[in-house]
Amino acid sequence: MIVPWWGFALGAAVFATLFSILEKKGVKKEHAMEYELTRTSFVALFSLFLIPWLSFSYGWKSILITYFVSFLAAIGILFRTKSIRHAEISEITPLLNLTPGFLAILAFFFLGEILNKFQILGIVLLIVGAYVLETDHNSLWKSFLKHLRSKYVDYVIFASFIFSVTALFNKFVLDYYLKAFDYMFLVWIFTSINFIIFSTIKYNGIKGMKHCLKISRWNVVLAGLFSFFSNLFTLIAMSFAYVALVVPIERLSGLFTTVIGGEMFHEHGVVKKSIACLVMIGGACLIILL
Repeated sequence: MIVPWWGFALGAAVFATLFSILEKKGVKKEHAMEYELTRTSFVALFSLFLIPWLSFSYGWKSILITYFVSFLAAIGILFRTKSIRHAEISEITPLLNLTPGFLAILAFFFLGEILNKFQILGIVLLIVGAYVLETDHNSLWKSFLKHLRSKYVDYVIFASFIFSVTALFNKFVLDYYLKAFDYMFLVWIFTSINFIIFSTIKYNGIKGMKHCLKISRWNVVLAGLFSFFSNLFTLIAMSFAYVALVVPIERLSGLFTTVIGGEMFHEHGVVKKSIACLVMIGGACLIILL
């Protein structure tokens, strides 16, 4: 193997950062629904390049479970994108690090996995990081409650929870039903179909793609390409190393996005948000690695 597994994991973090920054720029001019309809359609299109490595041996159970996961994922993506569109990216992105905490708690209740003292400490660090992220220097508790009353903060917390649920299903499907590339291919095909359905119900369906491409131009295409490579590189890294080693490196994208995106969009409190993000990444590492 020419490139080590950690090279792919770091590459996934870089592509995830580029995707997040492009997405923030794109949704400033476009509705979250139409943007994700177009982006996920391009990710599905890029996934066609995986066809030579697909097995095409899919049972009806694997199809149904994968579609259910894609439906949850589409809801999580939509809420995350809505929050990114209306709030500062340096505030929203670190909150996605709550996912490992939710995942650990769900695994405790539904899989019977026991939380050790390091994982409990990791959850505490996630809460502390979220608290620091959502407070101002004047009145810590009041500002914390004020930020939590923001529906866009609530959106991304809800999205983090949804992504923790899909992560449980991902492990289940990959362990018992599908190989990684087959799963990625089906999930993105189904996710794009879900957004077509959502957009048809609320907006103009596929016509929304034409409007998005007119407004966003190459932004949404590149965002789709970068998110495709981020997912692909993560899967490749996981095929050569433990998930527990790959995820903390991939989650560095949260720090990169907070620092680079915060400066690029002239957002306030970037240093404090970066510190909060580092605390949350540390908490995520404790939950995943120990």
